[in-house]
Amino acid sequence: MDTTSPNAMSFKEDSEFYLATFDAATSGEGVGDTAKAHQFHPITASDPPRGTISLNTQSSSPRVGTPVQFFYRRA
Repeated sequence: MDTTSPNAMSFKEDSEFYLATFDAATSGEGVGDTAKAHQFHPITASDPPRGTISLNTQSSSPRVGTPVQFFYRRA
């Protein structure tokens, strides 16, 4: 990530990140466009080089192949 760019996002305490899951049967092609999110999971940690994330969830983690979309918001 180019942190010198004025458009670069800050991955500090001023942002919150989420992973939304969608029902595979109803999401179709437009995940996030017309589909409604099934569940939102706050992302508590990640390791991008390894491709892992930690989710704060009260239920089980999403199954392999579940359609997802990432969201962030500035706190």
